[in-house]
Parts: sequence; C-alpha cells; structure tokens
Amino acid sequence: VTGISAGTATITYTVPGTGGCTSVAVTRMVRVTARPTAGSLVGNDSICVLGTTTFVPSVVGGSWSSSANGVATVSSSGLVTGISAGTATITYTVPGTGGCASVSVTRMVTVIAPPAAGMLSGDDSICINETTTFVSTVAGGTWSSSANGVATVDSFGVVTGISAGTATISYLVHGAGVCSSNIITRIVSVNSNNTLILSSSSNNNQSVVVNDPIIPIIYNTTGTTGVNVIGLPPGITGSWSGNIYTISGAPSVVGIYDYIISTIGGCGANINAGGRIEVRTP
Repeated sequence: VTGISAGTATITYTVPGTGGCTSVAVTRMVRVTARPTAGSLVGNDSICVLGTTTFVPSVVGGSWSSSANGVATVSSSGLVTGISAGTATITYTVPGTGGCASVSVTRMVTVIAPPAAGMLSGDDSICINETTTFVSTVAGGTWSSSANGVATVDSFGVVTGISAGTATISYLVHGAGVCSSNIITRIVSVNSNNTLILSSSSNNNQSVVVNDPIIPIIYNTTGTTGVNVIGLPPGITGSWSGNIYTISGAPSVVGIYDYIISTIGGCGANINAGGRIEVRTP
C-alpha cells in the first residue's frame, strides 16, 4: 500500500470462487496522514554577544534547539541569545504524526564579539599649555574631549591644557556589524599657573616695636604645591594652608628684615614676592 494523499481508503483483498462458488473478499481501511512540514524561519541571523534575536517559524507546534549552546542559546519561544563569538545552527523541529517522521528546518546564526575600547594610560594632571599623550591598548578608535575650553585632544591622543579645570577624554571604538560602539574615558585635570598675590587687606612693609605682634601679612596662591620664605625676623613665622600663606607673630630681635616668599613646584615659573619688617626698640 502506498500513500498518495491525505485521507482514508479501503483496501480489499478478493479470493476468486471455484466450482460454482462466488468469490469472497476481506477489507481493511488505511488512513494516509500528510507529512508534517517545518515551514521556514525568519529573524536576524547576525547578533552581538549578549544580544538577542527572535526566530519566527511559519509553522507552529515545533521545538527549538541549538547546535552550540556555548555560542548561542535558543529558548522555547525562539529567542536566540549570543553567548560567545562564532556560529551556531538553530533547529526547529515539528514532530510527525500518524507514523510520519518529524521534520526540521535550520537557520545559522552568527555571533559577533563586541568591540573593546581597551585601557587608557597617560598623565592625567597637566598645566595650562602643557601636553600629555593618552594611549589605548586597542588601536583604531577616535578621541574627543568633553570640554575643549579646558583640554583638547587630537587624533593621536595628544591632550593639551587650555584653562584650569577638568575634562573627560573619551576614546571610542566603533562596533562592527550589529554590535554597538564601545567607549572608555579618562579625566584630565588642568592646573592653574602659579600665582602669588599680596592680599589687598595686607601690608607687607611694617614697623613694630620688638616683642609686639605684627599685623598678619597674607598672600593668596594658586597652582603652587608649596611656599617657602626666607629673611623673617626671629619670632615671625609663615604658614600655608588652603592656598593662603600667612606671616604672623611677634619679632624678638631688633633690626631691619627684608624677607622673600617663593612658590615651590606647581605650574609655570616659580613666583617671588617680598617685603620688609622693621623691628624697633621701645
């Protein structure tokens, strides 16, 4: 018996009669079941690692499987998830009925590794008009600055300080295919050039009686990492805190003292300033 199309047919087996006897027959019904079809699959066949796509079959009722779960997995609803770079064959199987074998349709998915922006190195503290070069462990990206008024960066990663402040330097590596671009950032601080300015309320030339306190002499600083002073009379000291340098105390020895205060380190040239303290007898 060969099935031709879906339906039922009665198969009859007849034994002819002899010696005047009539023929006799026996019958059996056969049911022909249509072969199952798996249809076709639609869906994006290229995804990024950790990205997803949904494969949709044209025939319902099947089950899903992946040839490489380490590359891509597939859920019972056809959701494909990228696990690692590579290719995997996604299979959709429709079970057979009525003695017919199951049928399958496949679709290959390619999983692409996302781009890596690497790591950035380079001096993250510079002076105005100075440069530093940021370098990434991954080539092929593009550079940008969040604040070109503070620091600029060229196509080679050379960062130039423009004014005091902070800027975020970004390195962007473009994604391939369906993968998004990746970005890494590094903050650069641009430090002010050294300044040393006598406070408007201070007098840097004073005359006092020995053992009487002077009126504190105050200097405002920027940029510098320290301040040094020489030439103060005994009993007079200087202290630096919060970018303010204060000279105070009571001189204990009579004389004329010309002092010099200087910035140490920081950006730009060191700055000097000075004054005179005259210590008189009572």
